[in-house]
Amino acid sequence: MEPTQAAELTDECRRQDSTPLMEEKPEGPEECASAVARPGYATSTTPALCRHSEHPNPKSITKQESKMKARVLTGFCPLFCVALFLALLPALPIAAQGLQPPGPAEILPAPEGPPLAGPESKPSAPFAEAPKMETQSVDAAAIPLGQPGLSFRYVQTFGVSEVAYTADTLHLNFPYGIGTDGSNIWIGEQWGNRVLQYDHAGNFKQQFGCARFPDGCGDTSFWEIVDVAVDGGGNIWVVDATSNRVVQLDPSGQKILELGEMWVEGNSNSQFVDPISVAFDANGNIYVSDGAPFWNRERGNHRIQIFQSNGTYLATLGQTGICGSGQTQFCGPRHITIYGTELYVADAGNNRVQIFNITNPASPGYVATIGGLNNPSGVAVDANYIYVADTWNDQVRVFHRSTRAHVTTIGAGWGTDNNQFKNPSDVAVDAMGNLYVADWVNTRVQQFFPSGSTWNYIRTYGVTGVPYVTDGYHYNTPTGIAIADDGNFYLTEEHGHRLNKLSPDGTPIWAVGAAGVKGDWDHSNDRLNNPDDVAVDANGRVYVADRWHNRVQIYNPDGSYHATIDGLECPGGVALAPSNGYLYVANSCNHTVRIYNTGLELVATLGTPGQAGTDHAHFNLPEDVAVDSNGTIYVSDRDNHRVQVFDANRQYVRTMGETGIRSNDFAHFNGPNNLFVDNFNRLYVADEWNNRIQVFDEGGNYLTTIGGSWGSRTGQFRGARGVTVDSAGNVYVTDTNNHRIQKFAPGVPGWKQVNINGFGERQNTWISNLVNFKGHLYASGYRPYVWRLENDGSWSTVNNLGFGDSTNVEIDAMAVFNNHLYAATFTFICDDPDCNNWHTNGPQFWRTADGTTWENVTPPGSIGTDYRWVPTMAALGGYLYATLDRQDHSTLGAEIWRTADGQNWQQIASGGFGDPYNTGVLSLVEYNGYLYAGTRHGDWQNDAHSDGPLGGEVWRYDGTNWVRVNDPGFGDLEAHRVERLIVFNNALYAFISRVVGTTKGAEIWRCIATICNSQNDWVKVVDNGFGNPQNQYIFGGLVTGGYLYAATQNTFNGFRLWRTINGTDWEPAALEGLGDSNNTYVWLNAMAEHNGRLYLGVNNSANGAEVWEMQSTQQASVTITDPSQPHTLEFNYADGGKSMVSVPANLLPAGSTLVYAPFNLGWRPPNHRLAGRAFQLNVYQGGILQENLSLSSPIQVTIDYTDAEVFGLDEELLVLLRWDPDTLSWTDAACGPYNRQPAQNRLSVPVCHLSLFGLFGEQEFIYLPVVER
Repeated sequence: MEPTQAAELTDECRRQDSTPLMEEKPEGPEECASAVARPGYATSTTPALCRHSEHPNPKSITKQESKMKARVLTGFCPLFCVALFLALLPALPIAAQGLQPPGPAEILPAPEGPPLAGPESKPSAPFAEAPKMETQSVDAAAIPLGQPGLSFRYVQTFGVSEVAYTADTLHLNFPYGIGTDGSNIWIGEQWGNRVLQYDHAGNFKQQFGCARFPDGCGDTSFWEIVDVAVDGGGNIWVVDATSNRVVQLDPSGQKILELGEMWVEGNSNSQFVDPISVAFDANGNIYVSDGAPFWNRERGNHRIQIFQSNGTYLATLGQTGICGSGQTQFCGPRHITIYGTELYVADAGNNRVQIFNITNPASPGYVATIGGLNNPSGVAVDANYIYVADTWNDQVRVFHRSTRAHVTTIGAGWGTDNNQFKNPSDVAVDAMGNLYVADWVNTRVQQFFPSGSTWNYIRTYGVTGVPYVTDGYHYNTPTGIAIADDGNFYLTEEHGHRLNKLSPDGTPIWAVGAAGVKGDWDHSNDRLNNPDDVAVDANGRVYVADRWHNRVQIYNPDGSYHATIDGLECPGGVALAPSNGYLYVANSCNHTVRIYNTGLELVATLGTPGQAGTDHAHFNLPEDVAVDSNGTIYVSDRDNHRVQVFDANRQYVRTMGETGIRSNDFAHFNGPNNLFVDNFNRLYVADEWNNRIQVFDEGGNYLTTIGGSWGSRTGQFRGARGVTVDSAGNVYVTDTNNHRIQKFAPGVPGWKQVNINGFGERQNTWISNLVNFKGHLYASGYRPYVWRLENDGSWSTVNNLGFGDSTNVEIDAMAVFNNHLYAATFTFICDDPDCNNWHTNGPQFWRTADGTTWENVTPPGSIGTDYRWVPTMAALGGYLYATLDRQDHSTLGAEIWRTADGQNWQQIASGGFGDPYNTGVLSLVEYNGYLYAGTRHGDWQNDAHSDGPLGGEVWRYDGTNWVRVNDPGFGDLEAHRVERLIVFNNALYAFISRVVGTTKGAEIWRCIATICNSQNDWVKVVDNGFGNPQNQYIFGGLVTGGYLYAATQNTFNGFRLWRTINGTDWEPAALEGLGDSNNTYVWLNAMAEHNGRLYLGVNNSANGAEVWEMQSTQQASVTITDPSQPHTLEFNYADGGKSMVSVPANLLPAGSTLVYAPFNLGWRPPNHRLAGRAFQLNVYQGGILQENLSLSSPIQVTIDYTDAEVFGLDEELLVLLRWDPDTLSWTDAACGPYNRQPAQNRLSVPVCHLSLFGLFGEQEFIYLPVVER
């Protein structure tokens, strides 16, 4: 049946009739004006109908937070500036970590709130008892913690980041609003996020905005363009409905003015709710149709707002928030236009055009009404005629301007011919008399020219019915994802309106749906309308939540249609129970979950049909459902910001999250969406607008996070909508607004995370210290706690928060001295309620002899009360040294103090060694009987200060005098920080960081002289950030296991860890960021050796600080220096045997590093046994892992094994297998013949792919009879 009228939604998620036309339901970010923003951003209440699409507000950050956040997240400032940021945030709780069921861990930013530091407190008691171990501290988060140890690393991206499709100027992605500029036409793509200008002859001229990527174009980033107009000054105005604003751009695209509050709905005179049009009078006054969203003409402010040309509010026409039919009332006004002194309003809900005299814009007067229309959406006027887009009649009606009598009708109704329209949404007339019609559903603009009383078709802008052209490798807002048993995976595109089937390596197999086309309006089985989720059953059948067709579509593995479940209300999620194959459907707009048996018969319902609520019998827009192997049911109750848990009998068990409260700590969600349960019954929650995946064990204990920060780096998301896990434990996440899928693998080769992120509190974003004391590893960080690693692998807090003093906002330095563990705090006191002014009382010093009972040993008045923090403490030569960072660089400089008893302090350096711009001493070391100190030169608040930086300095102390022993910055004034001084192999090493904004990276210098006297004694051994200028800062370093380690900050791909055995040749010692780009740096004192292993305390501002343990300090590497020569790598095992890798000439480029690392293998192929050798073989280029690299010619791998390793195996059948991440299976690694030499315990094989390898033999089983006595 040909549709003739679209029905708008006037109730939550319901159509008023079954006519399947366009103007009915929002599409998500474009279609739904959602004010539900991320934590820390301004929000307002929006009907549940539209909260499916929530958008971040990157601008609504408090002044104080914005001052600190950039430095906190980039790590350029010392720790105390992070404490300042912390003081502006609420105090979040902390939980001790005990041994609980297994699970993963990772991510997030921090909410606004009152300052942490209150009024200056009384001095602490001399001794403070720690809280009882293995319990939550006083302000502990309401989230139980699982067992630490599970983490995920980024592996692969499917799709093209930030590119939904390859845009061109021949196609238009649903043009909704248009405007003219002389003889040019401007077209606003509602769901393409662009405004495009063409001349009247159809020639493209320019565009603003990013196609389907509204977050990436600066001033021209738009989310839902519904109108475009040009004022008398040639400036372009864009109405961005979803973000509730109207933006003025100059002709070059630079923003001049913005009306409304971005992401904030409201009815004040400075706010809008889904504004839809803009126009200007001859005096430059601005008229904004603040009417109703295109998808619901009864929602909104129902008014025209009038402003002076500078944006000052002038008047309101209409009755705010009232849908009325009086002469000066509106019901969902749409596009407007002005001709002369008259304002024309398409009053859609009243099926009329209203005309007003605006001679006095402060008090418009009613003139006339043109009625008899059907949901008119656009109006244009010239000297003779009034043109009306009569939307639901699919035509344009023309009236005489002076008499308002009907003249003619353009368009023959619903259709695709040039004399037909589908829901025309706007009209415009240029200076030459050309009439333009935004033919919305046909994804085109039609141009006509008058000839008497008829208008002749001239041309089409766009391609009829084709909003864009794409392929199988681009995905327009991917949502649901599912993996079949054969490794193929299925993907839905919300605004691409497709179901895609891809092979394990991402090769397209087939697709259902037409790219970018919202169904075909008759619910045919090969079209989809905002598909939101997908699931696959044991037979390979595919179930799709076809949201705005109100159905679930079922397809066969070959893509052919199988069946339909209809009668639903905007279903958002589908899942299949592993035990019985039952289908669970999140019937979102009905606020229920429906359960169907294998015959697709409805057998049960969870929730109360048609009723939203907050108790355990109700949901509020449930978005997805998952079922574990025990029959436990999980429901993502999105608008209640919780996950509801029911047992197999559908009885309520518990709530995860807090009903109605959204936040980004680990105990809360912000719009939870898709769910998945893996083979271990771990629950994965796509916490969409916290941009993360939260992972819990089957008891509901928090395990880890993937993602957690907004962006396009690997490990970041722009709306984490969908999640699934394959049989190998790899996690796939639909990164919706980045238009990609990210794949993450469990664990990091050679490393293990040993804490829960942030010790259970994601606001603990970094580790300031790791210290080995009396057999335990201690950690301190963002929050002023001290944590201890217990022998069973759990962590406990061993002090009260801030040692019981609320002015202690962080612990900056720790050291072991005279059988005590010392800690230095930073004190912070706000001087006004907004904390615009603050002061410090100087550091406090605390110590403990047993690790739990703390004594305040701060000297009276502290030391350095005008100083902010203690960058480092060191026990050297019978003294405990502490360095002080300055407060006012113009009068003070860094200081160094020492104590012989831990209580009485002596100052040995002041005033920055005579230069107050030596604002901090970041490191101290003893070398050949002398004390050396490394400075930071310049103001940390402004590295480009006019008087600095002048280059970091190294000073030597002989017990009486200080002497500078290098040129400032080692001859380069941009090298402004001497972060670490380390003695290694009888030489002194200096780690040097560079000023932000320079084009060079960090450096390492070495002095081999017995006494370092001058610059002539120093030689540079690392330049330009190990070859990557992004590595500008080099905070952490340590000597352990015969290696010198160095950690560089990298905010692009994650920190880099390097090591050297001779001080000259360096090799990567870990994946960048340990597989997570949110792991950005290791702080000055956050490396330690404990029980013979290296530990790292890693900053992660997205999901909380992490502590990592190196599982094996053994690895071997070879760097290709001359590609024309062959190279050999050899690794010797401590228990006998070795591995050798031979690289032929001209295979790898110069600078490539081949790394061999033993690996503890946790799984094996069926009927095989590991023959003692499992290892990772990878190539790094520029420090970046080339994961799963395919080689153009083979390398030769030779393995010498021991008799014990192959005992019971047939050595003639030994095989080297590699893990194939595409097929998720073990496969023969050989790309040529084996050379087996059992007599020599040797196997040699050519290999063409680098991956994880294992040497295996076939396992023989002997079956014995059962003997019954």
